[in-house]
Amino acid sequence: MPPNAARRNVPGFWRECDGVARLRLPWHSVRDVDVGASMDELPQDEWLGRAARLADAHARMAFGAEPPRAALARALVDLLDLAMGAPRQIRDGLRNVDEAALTSAAQERCDEIRDDGRLEWPPFTDEAQGVFDALSLQIRSLDEALHLDTTRPPSTALLYEDFCRVPRDPVDGGDRFLVKRVRPRPGVAVAQHHPYVLRALKWHRLLPTRIRGLPVRLHHKTTLSPPASPDDTSPPSQTLGAALFEGFRLVTPVYEDIGPGPFRIGRIGRKHPVRTIREQVAAASGAGCFALVWPELSVTPQLRERIACALVAENDPPQIVVAGSWHEERDDGVANCAHVLDGRGRPLLRYDKIIPFSDATGAVEDIRRGDCVPVLATDQALVAFAICRDFCDAPEPLPNLDVDLVLVPSLSNEKALPGHINNAVRLVGTHRTRSFVVQQALPASEDGLGWVLDVQRFPTTAAEPAPVAQTTIFASYERDATGREPK
Repeated sequence: MPPNAARRNVPGFWRECDGVARLRLPWHSVRDVDVGASMDELPQDEWLGRAARLADAHARMAFGAEPPRAALARALVDLLDLAMGAPRQIRDGLRNVDEAALTSAAQERCDEIRDDGRLEWPPFTDEAQGVFDALSLQIRSLDEALHLDTTRPPSTALLYEDFCRVPRDPVDGGDRFLVKRVRPRPGVAVAQHHPYVLRALKWHRLLPTRIRGLPVRLHHKTTLSPPASPDDTSPPSQTLGAALFEGFRLVTPVYEDIGPGPFRIGRIGRKHPVRTIREQVAAASGAGCFALVWPELSVTPQLRERIACALVAENDPPQIVVAGSWHEERDDGVANCAHVLDGRGRPLLRYDKIIPFSDATGAVEDIRRGDCVPVLATDQALVAFAICRDFCDAPEPLPNLDVDLVLVPSLSNEKALPGHINNAVRLVGTHRTRSFVVQQALPASEDGLGWVLDVQRFPTTAAEPAPVAQTTIFASYERDATGREPK
């Protein structure tokens, strides 16, 4: 605690202290952080030293009533980085703190931060757990303060103002994205037993600006339907639709001719593709799907235009449509491109496959690798994307990307499924991320047209999760309402 600090009691289990000074933020600098794995834990003594220095720096900051959003965001990111670097046993110690009590104390402290404009921490002892508990309260308090920011235009929808790139020196971890959420994490009732990564923030998500050398690019979309009230804690339905084709086959080249060396897909065969996509869009709209996904290398640019037209014809289309993918000419070479459309068929973003297909025969997909990781922020969910190998081959796909949903078009046989399953379980275990893989069978399978993997909760038996062999051109997959989670 800073010297000469005056203390005031805060109901619950913390108290606060006072401090004075000001901060100027270098908002025009750009310093990315490249995230390739989970943040390393610091030795306890080193972590305590960093905590003491940060607490002292924050105690010297004061801004008056209604602190500037930039200052709150920068302070919050600094605090979060410190918390995530704490030794595991210290982070786990927060499980002794009741979630309702933490929320109540944060709300009260938030009012004082907004009224006084001071960022000093609650008082803490020299004990490591006491420091972390105070740090956790300060994080949740700033989270609440940013959520209640009166400089933001009043709206229950996600706004451009809700995206914040927080500049930081590379030595401090580099820049971060701080993204406001309209409602808390969908489908997760945060509780005392949850890991700290789920309890750290209620109203925001912290995202890296780079992943394995690739920039993370945020895209904003307001949903077509009115957003739910922030007071509505029930999860959105988020029914997802999987679209597969009958009679799918490779024509140029034929599947049996793919051997050693580079290859690209020039032509494919499907049974009644135009009629099929119209039926699929109508079925997805009738089922109230939030997203509709076609498989990898199944939608040519011409068929994608037909999908856009079919969406326009519907009164209640899906909010997000992943129109499969195709080998397309770009300025710098051929890419395996997945175009993401909104419910009116308008383009939202393009995802280019990062890891090309290859196999033991020496066959290699002849594409240039994708150069960014797009994330779509909607009122209902933060959504990321991957194509086949990007998800099933990566030892840790989308590391430290705290999103709600990952949509994955795929084209392969049963051998790809274990990789998809392993990584989906990893994501649901870390951030409760729902993974939705739609895989057309190649070669054709007697089990069905392909497989769909919908992992939205941590498995509770050895048989979970299990991909579904889909035998129809369309099927919808609803959110699991059981609420079962690991203790």
